[in-house]
Amino acid sequence: MQNYNLLKLQDKNEEIVNSFNYLPDDAYLNKTEAIYRKRRYSTAQIQNGELIWNNNSSTFMQSSQINAYLGDVNCSYEQIVPEVLWVPIY
Repeated sequence: MQNYNLLKLQDKNEEIVNSFNYLPDDAYLNKTEAIYRKRRYSTAQIQNGELIWNNNSSTFMQSSQINAYLGDVNCSYEQIVPEVLWVPIY
């Protein structure tokens, strides 16, 4: 199991807020249903107190114990846009 840290932005950032207007549709939703979810996905590591983005990781999977709809499925998503990745996080 991997360790995860949640980071919190100190202030509301317009670049991040506006990025939600341009999220692509989630291609893994059942095509007979309405598109109700849009998604991008990126991962990062903290090294020496600095956030280092993994430019080649965009695959996401949850256990079927957590996600009955898409559990145990490797889902590949577009990465978070660079304008958002480099917003300072405190």
